[in-house]
Amino acid sequence: MKDFIAKTKSLFFNLRISNKIISVAAISSLITLTILCSISFYRERNSYVQRKITELETLARILSSNTVASLRFDDPFTANEYVQSLQHDPAIESVSIYNNKGDLFSHYSRDLTASAYPAPDFQGQQWQGDSLYYARPIALNGVEIGSLLLKSNTSALKSAIRESLLIGFVLVLGGLAITIALVRRMQGTITNPIKQLATLSESISREKDYNQRLEKLGEDEIGTLIDSFNHMLETIQQQDKALRKINLSLGRIVEERTLNLRLKNDELREASEATQVASNAKSDFLATISHELRTPMTAIVGLSELLLNSGISDEHQRSIKVIADSSDVLLKLIDDLLDFSAIESGKIDLKDAPFDLLQALEDTLEINISRATKANITYILNCSKDLPQRIVCDITRLKQIMLNLLSNAQKFTESGQIILDASVEKESLCISVQDTGIGIPQDKVQLLFDQFTQADNSSTRKYGGVGLGLAITKRLVTAMGGTIDVFSKEHKGSVFTVKIPLKLESDNHTTVAIGNLDEHVKSSISSISFLNLEASLEDSLKSLFSNWGLRFSSTDYNLLIASAIANSETDACDLAARGKVASSGQNYIVICNKLHVAALRKDGHEHLITTPVLLTQTRKILSVLCDPAIGAQSPILRRSISTKPLKILLIEDHQATQDTLASLMEQEGHSIDVADNGEEGLKLLKAKSYDIIFMDIHMPVMDGIECTKRIRSDFPKESQPWIIAFTANAQKSAALELQEAKVDEILYKPVKLERLHESLENFHLNHSSTQSPDFSN
Repeated sequence: MKDFIAKTKSLFFNLRISNKIISVAAISSLITLTILCSISFYRERNSYVQRKITELETLARILSSNTVASLRFDDPFTANEYVQSLQHDPAIESVSIYNNKGDLFSHYSRDLTASAYPAPDFQGQQWQGDSLYYARPIALNGVEIGSLLLKSNTSALKSAIRESLLIGFVLVLGGLAITIALVRRMQGTITNPIKQLATLSESISREKDYNQRLEKLGEDEIGTLIDSFNHMLETIQQQDKALRKINLSLGRIVEERTLNLRLKNDELREASEATQVASNAKSDFLATISHELRTPMTAIVGLSELLLNSGISDEHQRSIKVIADSSDVLLKLIDDLLDFSAIESGKIDLKDAPFDLLQALEDTLEINISRATKANITYILNCSKDLPQRIVCDITRLKQIMLNLLSNAQKFTESGQIILDASVEKESLCISVQDTGIGIPQDKVQLLFDQFTQADNSSTRKYGGVGLGLAITKRLVTAMGGTIDVFSKEHKGSVFTVKIPLKLESDNHTTVAIGNLDEHVKSSISSISFLNLEASLEDSLKSLFSNWGLRFSSTDYNLLIASAIANSETDACDLAARGKVASSGQNYIVICNKLHVAALRKDGHEHLITTPVLLTQTRKILSVLCDPAIGAQSPILRRSISTKPLKILLIEDHQATQDTLASLMEQEGHSIDVADNGEEGLKLLKAKSYDIIFMDIHMPVMDGIECTKRIRSDFPKESQPWIIAFTANAQKSAALELQEAKVDEILYKPVKLERLHESLENFHLNHSSTQSPDFSN
């Protein structure tokens, strides 16, 4: 092969220039025409195939729509009429309809001797030999009840291909002939001046007469070559002299440029150091701003909650509620601004780790529900059956994405439903949040993900916010290698869909996220009936229970699930009472809002499921219902927190925060001492033992980290108090520093009463545990 290429090159280089020009033009024309004809042929073929697929898709859609009723009512005669109607289309070879078991329901074939094709295991088009197949499921209300398969011949395609090839061949030959004819007539304008230049060069070389010149005929490249040749003789001697000068100055130029390079490197190093200093200064500034903004917020939030629970008048309660709500809005704004600033500076730190996906979904919903102020919104969690149990991802960022979307949906939804849906699409984890809120006009959708932008300026005035939540969400999704889309209809609600690459914990693709019920539960529940449930919530529960193998009946059942979702406690109790009466002595479960749990329990209703309906909660309720002994052993359902008064030491330098936390703890029945800094706190701790220390981090004289280290090193292990750190710095580096100091728990300012209760609960549950505290969240 190499010899052939070498001989071909040698033959080409030995040709006369005129022949070379003709050869190059002919080959270029041949290649160009061939490529153009090939592209035209390829596009025409693809266009035909696409039209064919579109035709089949249209036929399949029409036929599947017409035969839904036939499959639903087991009417193959009507289905055969629709199928036989396609015999007038000569391209259709066969049509087959199958029921949801894969059995042949109706069939038509142009070839009466051909057997029916088995039920398809694919959707869409598929080539097999000379035939094109198109499969489509037949669904009723979103449930697949059968499938359709069309088979089409490709004779028209083959005929079109042969015709296109013939036309292309004729065009290539005709174009090649025209090109060769034109080039033969025009190549002399190029070759004649070159011949004259070659003749003059031989004369000068032979006679050494450098006074001869060649006349220039034009201003093209050949004219430029002639000018250069004429000037060449005049510059030969000057070139030699200039070369000597360059050699002398070359050393000096090298030295100067080396020195300049060193100076540039020094400047770059100084700039890099300055950039690092500026970055560190920005981080310190953000931490300081976070502390200075969050610390006074603790007093505002805490005192607002204290006043709301103090029995003040309704008018004053409304005023305090405005303060509390405004504090939440301000805190969200602070979090968004600090988070957005960190993302803008390129400090998105993604740390993938395996975690329980279902637990993360339920925890996120629980967090969002704890922030909810509207009782007339129903939250629903839907998980597909193929959802994996454990995946690898940055759980903190994933929760932040879901919380932002849920918070956005909650803000713009006055009443109705918010649905969190998790599924698997190909190689991606798909999470969507659907609401029944105000919706977004189509011409405003693209503005949603721009920072400091909302779809409508009036939204900012009515609902608050500065338009950072979705901008942060999009940047986080992009950093995780995913995409975010939105579909919305004004006054109908919105659907935000996030897709991120799905990475499983190992090569084990077991999908057990939704879990299974114990066999004794399945055997105890013959069938389930529903009362007063909204359609979407009932559909969600039916999907879940079907996956667990349970059945449904409106008459023959032994478990009734009734809705007590209402805007007031009175209405909720009335609905629950109706459910109890309707159960006719059978077991019954009440679905309600968390705000109404206490009233319903007081009214005698034991088995309650709060919205959102969580899988783990539902599974546990069913188990307790079938075996009450489980409920007595379950820390999840029967958690009992000791009411024993605690001895608490508050080490905090902010006076308003001291007064607030002291009032909250004393109201709960605990005793509390206060120290202004770490040094005073150590003195009190040496004189008196404490159960819990609330430790501020930023204080004068001795800060919280140093004080914690001294406590852990100087005091006996058996008398170590439970240390809860208060900080306004939400950066991950701050959490790691606190972990190294061995604090037991971290609370971020402003601290709400609910979080204080959770911390006290954690103390009671863990004060005898030797496990290390969990800082993952």
